[in-house]
Amino acid sequence: MRTNHRLAQLWLDALATELGAAAGTIATYTDDLTCYLGWLKDQELGLDEVTLDRVRDYIANLDRRGYAGSTIARRLTVV
Repeated sequence: MRTNHRLAQLWLDALATELGAAAGTIATYTDDLTCYLGWLKDQELGLDEVTLDRVRDYIANLDRRGYAGSTIARRLTVV
């Protein structure tokens, strides 16, 4: 699952350097990615194995855990 974390870090670096995202934005996306990567690890999935059904499973998991709709929508952006 190291590849997942490497790819996530590359994406965050691109947001910061190429798009000039603010530090707060990067911090929020980092938290959202950490949540998603943790879920992927629990599911024993790599990023290259994610399907639409798995994304739906992730959303359902967030909903069951009581996250607000706005938080779920934001977390979905990192997917």
